[in-house]
Amino acid sequence: MKKGITVFILALLLIMGIEAKASSFPVVDSGAEKAVATDVRPAGKGEDFNDMDIERYSIGETVNGVLWDYDYPDFWLFRLTSRKKVTMEWNGNLYLEDEEDEDRDVTISLHKVKSDEYDDYECVRCILEESIWLEEESSYSKTCILDAGLYIIQVENNGNISVDYTIRTKDVTEYATSVSIPSKLYVGAGKQEKIKVSNVLPSGTVADLSWKSSNSRIATVDQNGNVKGVSYGSCTITATLKKANKSYTCKVYVDDPVFGNKNIKLLKGQTKTVKVKNTYRKASYTSSDPRIASIGKNDGKIVAKKKGKVTITANVEGKKVTCKVQVEDPKLNVTKKSMVSGDTLQLKLSGTTQKIKWSTSAASKATVSSKGLVTAKKKGTVKISAKVSGKTFTCTITVKETKLKDSKVKMAVGSQKKLDWKSKVKNVKWSSENKKIATVNSKGVVTAKKAGKTKIYAKVGDIRYICVVTCEKPKLSKSTLTLHRPNSATLKVTGTTMKVKWKSSNKDVATVNSKGKVTAKKAGKVTITATVGGKELKCKVTVKGMKPNMKIAVPYETDYSLWYCPLYIKNNGSSAVRVYSQGSYHIGSYSSFNRNLRMVNYDKAYNENTVEYMDYIDIQPGQEAYLLFEVQGTSTYYSNRSKIQYQFQYDGSNYIGTASSYYGHYYYYR
Repeated sequence: MKKGITVFILALLLIMGIEAKASSFPVVDSGAEKAVATDVRPAGKGEDFNDMDIERYSIGETVNGVLWDYDYPDFWLFRLTSRKKVTMEWNGNLYLEDEEDEDRDVTISLHKVKSDEYDDYECVRCILEESIWLEEESSYSKTCILDAGLYIIQVENNGNISVDYTIRTKDVTEYATSVSIPSKLYVGAGKQEKIKVSNVLPSGTVADLSWKSSNSRIATVDQNGNVKGVSYGSCTITATLKKANKSYTCKVYVDDPVFGNKNIKLLKGQTKTVKVKNTYRKASYTSSDPRIASIGKNDGKIVAKKKGKVTITANVEGKKVTCKVQVEDPKLNVTKKSMVSGDTLQLKLSGTTQKIKWSTSAASKATVSSKGLVTAKKKGTVKISAKVSGKTFTCTITVKETKLKDSKVKMAVGSQKKLDWKSKVKNVKWSSENKKIATVNSKGVVTAKKAGKTKIYAKVGDIRYICVVTCEKPKLSKSTLTLHRPNSATLKVTGTTMKVKWKSSNKDVATVNSKGKVTAKKAGKVTITATVGGKELKCKVTVKGMKPNMKIAVPYETDYSLWYCPLYIKNNGSSAVRVYSQGSYHIGSYSSFNRNLRMVNYDKAYNENTVEYMDYIDIQPGQEAYLLFEVQGTSTYYSNRSKIQYQFQYDGSNYIGTASSYYGHYYYYR
């Protein structure tokens, strides 16, 4: 078959690009260390080049936006997807058909494209450069090893040839039988490092490695050996040569550095060593202000120098983490103090936000609360300590005994008390802790204002003495009281814990015992006084005689017009009854018939029909008597519903009584 030489060359180079259709050719694998895949295109005369689907671009065509100018010869493109050994062989007659029937030179060159725009390429080699003679019998062989890529075939001085040909392509990839990888690798969380593979010989040998991580939660690896750190920890990356069936391991350590404490508080002069956690590599440390707090670059030792705040930065292979350091410089408000028993002192440790632990060297001499309140107990010297962040601040307390006679007193609200000294003192400055509860004047006289507790201070020189004053508001259960002889009643004082002293102004009328029990002795008036906390509480007591025990009645009479009204009295008591004429009164059924009455001698009126007026009459115990009252003015209407009101005295007490046949009788104090 005779075809143009251009077609022949294109056919040869078409086979070079046959990689894209390798699946249609037989594949041979020798099983040796160098795996060889052979693509074979059988030789054949007269094969039409155009049937091979090679991409052909001729002069004047526009391909991918590029115009192939007429100034250029014909071009053809092909692509290899892997490294190939390309061999071109032919035998037989090589004919040159030309209209001018003369010799022609044929040049075929190969170019590798450097960009997808096809306008940037370079010559790889010249494939054929020789003269072709008319009807010359010859043989020709050419072998090329080409890497994967896009190529251009350029043919110059076109002619027509015919040839019997055989074209072969051969995979020349060589696989490694052994490699080396590092035994360990450090990578930061979120960072990526590539495991370097070495000893891949000869040049161009492929290490057909597959990669695997033992724990993808710590680190992952792709099939190019790129390791990505996920979280702190270690795992093993395994690389396996698939052809050689050999495995290699690399221990991967993933760093995710962090400070265990991101907010550190130190006192001036203190040191502290910090370390970052979650790292297998060493960190370097810096301080934002070494004047406040410095830090050792390699050992992480912080030295607190003065009050302030700084940022400490730890750098682990480019990964930076920070923590805050606050330097404090506490001061104790009092370092030395003289106190007296019962006095208090508030100690304060300022300049720190940390927890303070207070303690005393001798609780029997002075105590201290969790908030620094010192209470002096007894004579002696004691140290009060405030401990914060391992550092101790102390105050020396000297406790002296008080010279006041009383270190504590109780008073009733409204009372006064002068505080006295055990020995004579001068230039005393008195003051009250709470003037709403108690005040004190320049002479030490305390006035209780309202219920509560406060302290009265007496300062002599630089020593302050103290008296705790408890003010109470006592109250007497009754301010007035009425008793019948010989009855009794108990008065009580509430609102106080103080002792009460009782007193009667007249023991003949009423007495009172230590518990406030008042006993009536005889009719009269008396004042009972309860003295508590310097205050007197008084109750006015009225003592009445015994209650009358009498039977009283108005006899039944039917005369409706009377000048006299009778009254019957029987004394069942133990004292005499004296009934008075004055104040006697007839209460009629109708108010218009009310009349004043006047006592007359009963015997003379009835027996002698003589009127003898009387001022009173005495009825002894156990006796009975009829009393007769003259109606003053005119006679009055009378019935058993009418009442007689009269005045009488019994056991020293004056009463007003009433009586009638219908309503009975009663009496009450006048």
